Amino acid sequence: MDYLLLLKKGINVNIEYFWAIVIVLIIALFYQIIKFDGTHVAEVIVLFEVVIMSMGLLLMYAMPHDGLFSHDPHWDYSVVKAISEYGWPLPSAASVVERTRNLAEWPLLHILTIIVSEIALMDSIVVAKYLPVVITSLTTIFFYLIIKNSYKDTVAALLGTLAFCSLFWHTFFHSLFIRETIAFMFFIMIIYILSKRQDLSTKIIFIVAIVAVAFSHHLTCFILILFSLFLIIGKYFLTKLINTNFLIEYKKDFHDNKLIQSSNTSFLFITTSILAYWIYIGGFTFKVLEILQKDLLYSSYGSYSLNHYFTASARMMLGSYGNILFVLLISISVLYSIIKGKGNKSITDIIFLVWGGLIVTISYMSTYLMPRIEFSRFILFGYPFLIISATAAIVKFKKPIKYIYILFVAFQLFLIPPYLYNNSFAPEYEYGKYREYFLPEEYIAASWFKNNVPLKNKVVGDWTSFELFGSQQFNVYHDTESTVQIFKGNLEGLDSYSWLILRNEDFYSARVGKPRATNPVVVTKETFGKFNEDRRMIKVYDNKEIMNFKIN
Repeated sequence: MDYLLLLKKGINVNIEYFWAIVIVLIIALFYQIIKFDGTHVAEVIVLFEVVIMSMGLLLMYAMPHDGLFSHDPHWDYSVVKAISEYGWPLPSAASVVERTRNLAEWPLLHILTIIVSEIALMDSIVVAKYLPVVITSLTTIFFYLIIKNSYKDTVAALLGTLAFCSLFWHTFFHSLFIRETIAFMFFIMIIYILSKRQDLSTKIIFIVAIVAVAFSHHLTCFILILFSLFLIIGKYFLTKLINTNFLIEYKKDFHDNKLIQSSNTSFLFITTSILAYWIYIGGFTFKVLEILQKDLLYSSYGSYSLNHYFTASARMMLGSYGNILFVLLISISVLYSIIKGKGNKSITDIIFLVWGGLIVTISYMSTYLMPRIEFSRFILFGYPFLIISATAAIVKFKKPIKYIYILFVAFQLFLIPPYLYNNSFAPEYEYGKYREYFLPEEYIAASWFKNNVPLKNKVVGDWTSFELFGSQQFNVYHDTESTVQIFKGNLEGLDSYSWLILRNEDFYSARVGKPRATNPVVVTKETFGKFNEDRRMIKVYDNKEIMNFKIN
């Protein structure tokens, strides 16, 4: 925490200090888990320490920088402001851009933010900044309960939770103020409920959680339906195969397994609840399905190789292929435990291995087939389940193999971009990367723009300007071919717009055009000279980070 406070104050600390803290923390937690004495007090203490570590990693993204971390959260925050002003559902007369209106169809996170803000008497932007940390900490606890309830092994539950909460995609993505953060928490909560014996109160909580997911995020809803359908299909095939020599040892657990035995009922409740809400919101649901269909068949965003998401830098290439290697090791460990392992046999091993393997495989395939669905968003619905089944298998092996978890956790933390925890580093602009947070000067420029420019003006800018200025209800054209040409210095299409927003980062890496279909663009000195010389353009605002040009 002290390190984060120093970073927030702009005080640069040696990166060696950061890694010394991380290594000591990992080894201390791992030692306590391996030496766990079986008492309830020790369990609570270690779990608490794991949750605190998780919160520390999440705060690494949320805390040091002004405003909200990353770019998408500004769109979700625009929904908070819109609902505060107009109520929900947003009336057709509300003066908001299409994206804000679309995001408001899944309002749970936004309404919760408003409620917490009113109760705590805090500015909603402060709530939006730190609420994801609290939500994801709850996700960590539910994840722990899934493992403990499924395997009755506290060491496996603690070890698996430590690996999960250090997972790079999880800490990065679920530190954000976005709908997926709260939807994923309810997704994990529902799977925990399905894995345990259900009394009346549990069933009520289960129904509430399904409704919560339905009001949270469309993709999570879809994957939850797929998971419940997967359980029914798994039940069908396992019923046919359970008496074979390969699975005969799983027969007792198969008949007692709550995930399998409740599959029909859970599928009915989940599908009915989600489809009922989708029918209620009507047209936009079909619009989303149309977008997914176009992306699948036409790849409108362009496809890219596995290493594109991680860029070609040494660190992120290691992340790309290193995680593939870990997935293979995890899968081999679980398969070995299923085939040769001793002790109690749990059908959950097979369920989570197959589900996790399918989702991870599809995640990598989606980088080619469905580029609009981010790889990092999709893989989080599979990788954690491989961690669960692998941890349950590995704790049964000889002790030395458990130490792979130290390597796994350190490896995941190594993937965090260094500029986020050390001010002497910069984003890897040469590989098309960009800063994942806004500077104070950028917020000031956006505020000036909102106070001085009518909303109906057509604005040209990069993707980051689209996310900051666009979330303030301006129409920022960022992905058109004319935008690309303007940023390359071809000003023929300039007359179509009223304003141009130029960010300092655009001189290093300008995100314009269709993602992955457009090669990285850099605003050169020659192009900047054209902006200054063209008589149609007048620079009316400049704070060294952002320049706003009026186009006559």
